[in-house]
Amino acid sequence: MIFRLKFLFFFLIKYFSYYLPSYRDEYKKEILKKKKLYRILCYARDNSAFYRRELEGLDLKKIPLEELPVVDKNILVYSLEDVLTVDLGISDIEDYLSTGFSLSRNYKNKFLIFHTSGSSGSSVNVVWGPREFATATAMLLVKNTGLLQGRNPFELIAGKKRFLYIGIMDDYIGGNSWVYAMRNLVRLRLISIFTPIDRMVKEVEGFKPEFIMAKPHVLGEIAEHILNKSVDIQPEKLIFVGEMLTERDKNKIKAGFGIFPVNSYSTCETGPVAFEEEPETLTVMDEEIILELLDEDNRPITGYYQLGHIVITNLYNRVMPIIRYDIGDMAYYVPNNKNGSLDRICYIRGRNTSYFTFEDKKDGKFRISEYPFWSIHIPGIAHYQVIQVNGTEINVILEIEKKVEDRETVRRLLEKKIKRIFPKEFAETQLKISYEYVEKIPVTKSGKIVITLPLREKDLEKNA
Repeated sequence: MIFRLKFLFFFLIKYFSYYLPSYRDEYKKEILKKKKLYRILCYARDNSAFYRRELEGLDLKKIPLEELPVVDKNILVYSLEDVLTVDLGISDIEDYLSTGFSLSRNYKNKFLIFHTSGSSGSSVNVVWGPREFATATAMLLVKNTGLLQGRNPFELIAGKKRFLYIGIMDDYIGGNSWVYAMRNLVRLRLISIFTPIDRMVKEVEGFKPEFIMAKPHVLGEIAEHILNKSVDIQPEKLIFVGEMLTERDKNKIKAGFGIFPVNSYSTCETGPVAFEEEPETLTVMDEEIILELLDEDNRPITGYYQLGHIVITNLYNRVMPIIRYDIGDMAYYVPNNKNGSLDRICYIRGRNTSYFTFEDKKDGKFRISEYPFWSIHIPGIAHYQVIQVNGTEINVILEIEKKVEDRETVRRLLEKKIKRIFPKEFAETQLKISYEYVEKIPVTKSGKIVITLPLREKDLEKNA
């Protein structure tokens, strides 16, 4: 309750601040951003062991941001306790994540803890306080709904717009945590991504949402049902998250819903990053973050249409400071048609989603997105890899942490989470899962572990 009250207090302050005249003054906004950067650098230096080492002795008022070191997710994998500015140990976090799941739960009424999906390598744990999480939620809600353009702060939260989210519902990941935080602010409905499509469509139709947020492949599947079964679903806005939008899904969604979906780009570590304000272009949420694009030598890119890797500085997260953090995705700047600022990016790379094609002896072939496999988190498993063998079999490569004594318990927990991804009858009667334990799963040239290796459909018959 204490966490929730703090969250609502800070949310309302941040939410209404977006409607102040100063918010629309670019000059004042830039001055405020510089102040925020200085404050977060000082706070990180004074309260985080990691940043104390990195920033000690530097004149934080004068040093340009681009002269500070670039870090990546390894700091959260191997040095999270040092990065945090609060007294919270790795063992505390792991114990919390491994003892039951509830979206309404938080750590000792102080922090929200969840983990990344692992879609771009190792899954990492992240920690947010109520003030930080309120800021991120206000950004996510206001910018993605587009209601800021109406200049009426009560249109969303007083009008109780119906907001639907389809995603993972039984694990601590960023997406469900952010959306669940919107309860009491909008009329919220959550649907598990593992819900059979017929039942899912029926629930969506019954709820009649103004806003739907989901993976693009899920929106595509719902759109197919709208076209084939005369389903009445007419949202104001479709927001896609977590995957690249394929041309196939885009066309299906437009045909079914009558509108194109728009992109919402966030990461668990940094919070909301950008939203689609104009077609196929993302506007950076630059009031609360600084986004840089860097070349292969970590030099800033200052021109348009030059591909670079995305580096984020979060200006408001004091619990887990994120300063010049390489999130592993690629993009390029495009003109914003208003002024010369570099606040528009295009074509996020690094999150394309492939599909597994399996074959049920009774019902024939069916597809499963690789996304749910990315989102499995089991304490004690350092890394894993799911390799498709044929239409009914997968091989799972496991890299177990050295501290784990009971491998079998960890394996059973993983198998339970894998089986939930498949249709229940297929998982229980036809799916075969073999396991292989290794000391180290090989990484790609870019240092990432490929979590899923589906077979191409043309190879299924060869391996049958």
